[in-house]
Amino acid sequence: MFKNLLAKVKQENSMSSSQISISSLQSSAETFNMNHIPCLPISKLPPFDNLPCVYYYPNVLSSKACSALVVSIENIPETPKHLPYSSRNLFYFSTENFPDFANQLGQFLFDSGVSPRLPNNLLLNIYPETIGIMSHTDGPLYFPHVAVFSLLSTCVLTFKKELIGDRETIGSIIIEQGSIYVFEDYSYTNLLHGIEEGREDTVCLKLEEVKGVIELIDCTAA
Repeated sequence: MFKNLLAKVKQENSMSSSQISISSLQSSAETFNMNHIPCLPISKLPPFDNLPCVYYYPNVLSSKACSALVVSIENIPETPKHLPYSSRNLFYFSTENFPDFANQLGQFLFDSGVSPRLPNNLLLNIYPETIGIMSHTDGPLYFPHVAVFSLLSTCVLTFKKELIGDRETIGSIIIEQGSIYVFEDYSYTNLLHGIEEGREDTVCLKLEEVKGVIELIDCTAA
């Protein structure tokens, strides 16, 4: 199962909001609190050669913390907006109406150095199984820095470059449950990002032997 819930923390200048039911999400009894915030520092993988300004922080939130976040999201009194063009549902919050968990996560992103400033808007994207998201850019309304948590499942995010009459795949990264990925600057402005539809992803591992040591040097979705 891929991409059930993606929490996208962005910097934004302005945006409108409107809001559907989220009852299909998995849950537990506990809501998210400061005890679920991981200790600092957190580890970051080396930059990707073919994806400038894309960074990955694996296994930041435990499965317990992810479940608690889902419970907190289920308890949001508003209903998310249904996006008729994409088969996904969306919550939008600005800093004026951030839920408590969003303030805690935003402070964590800033304190850990993942984000250069406190986030000023939060998008919660709810994806049914097999549903992806069309390749797109986030546009000039946002500060060119996005930090994303994947909460309920692993997914593969693909970056593409717009060409005349075509799109070239630049690279893909596997986003594990509880991990954070960040894209900014060049990758934010010049590359499209999206998630392919489907029930399964095929992951191709390219291995290279360097001085007798087998190293994983590339990982893409096919």
